[in-house]
Amino acid sequence: MQTAQSIYYPISLDEIKARVARKNGRRRGLFNSKLQQIDLFNNQPLDNVKEIVNEFKEKIVRVDGEIPTDLIVKDGDRFLFISYTQSILTHGLHKYPAKFFPELPRWLIKRYSKKGNLILDPFAGSGTTNIEALLTKRHSIGIDVDPFSRYLSKVKITPLNEEELQSTQKYLLRLILNYKPSKVSEKDIPIFPYRDNWFNKEIIFELAYLKKIINSLDTSEDIKDFFKICFSSIIRSVSNADDNCTRTVIRKKLNKKVYPADALKKFAEVILISVPKMIEFSQKCPMEEMKIAA
Repeated sequence: MQTAQSIYYPISLDEIKARVARKNGRRRGLFNSKLQQIDLFNNQPLDNVKEIVNEFKEKIVRVDGEIPTDLIVKDGDRFLFISYTQSILTHGLHKYPAKFFPELPRWLIKRYSKKGNLILDPFAGSGTTNIEALLTKRHSIGIDVDPFSRYLSKVKITPLNEEELQSTQKYLLRLILNYKPSKVSEKDIPIFPYRDNWFNKEIIFELAYLKKIINSLDTSEDIKDFFKICFSSIIRSVSNADDNCTRTVIRKKLNKKVYPADALKKFAEVILISVPKMIEFSQKCPMEEMKIAA
């Protein structure tokens, strides 16, 4: 495999922070415009349930945002639920197929249980139900056959120390800015089938470097696990695979462009977005209040 020694990596943290600020601004503007009258976890929404008629002349009950606990549901009713909280707190840490939108388990939990009750999700997926159980002051058990599901769910429901999380983020950003391909050796790079088809050689070095610095962190395993999930969340986007296909395939007609430093930049962007969300989650669900079985 050829090295990437001659590649120059112009990475501007200011540019990455500016991009993150623009993304957060757009999300915040949409969120506030849609949910300005809703307290997500306490009060009921106002005037967000309406009956509409679709193009096939069918009557549908449209619910924007929070689902009222006392929503009337009759046999034969058809619903259109519009979610505005899919990426709040730790919900948006990592993509996962067929995810719940948070409003649905939140509604069911609040409708059919009380604070302190135990909630069971036998197909936990990415842990959406477990997060919502925590936020609504319930205990929960999540079960899933997929090891990655269990790992991701654990990370998403584990509150972290704010100071340790922020200091580790700063440390990782500093190492990213100081990246050189020479800091990666062949033993750092995993061997797997079609590796050089899935990833450009520069990206392979960058991913190996990111994995190496995360594994070498002098911090708690929970903090490491959080940043490993952040790392995992960028892999598809910096590969040559089609980002929008449920199958992992390379489409030559798509002509996807991945450039040197993309993995480093995307990881920096992801941790700048995800760390504040984890801090907010940890404040809402502090460690001393947790009694979760998973």
